[in-house]
Amino acid sequence: MKTYFEKPITSLNDAHIFFDNLAVDRVLFHPEDSPESIVDGFGLALFTPQECVALKQRISEVYLFDSDPCEYCLTLASNV
Repeated sequence: MKTYFEKPITSLNDAHIFFDNLAVDRVLFHPEDSPESIVDGFGLALFTPQECVALKQRISEVYLFDSDPCEYCLTLASNV
């Protein structure tokens, strides 16, 4: 599991760093999608069940600091 999957998000900056890391690792997904629903080009789950639990927690923390993280993610996705 990537270390940033487990690092609590405690600020807007942390939220942006979290999404930046997902983009760099080429696993950025829409924050409103469930991590369990994310698959690779072969239809295989991109994240393990344990990673999905951690990612759900991080996404819920993101919303404490950013009411619309989708906008930030779309900006990242367009720059990848």
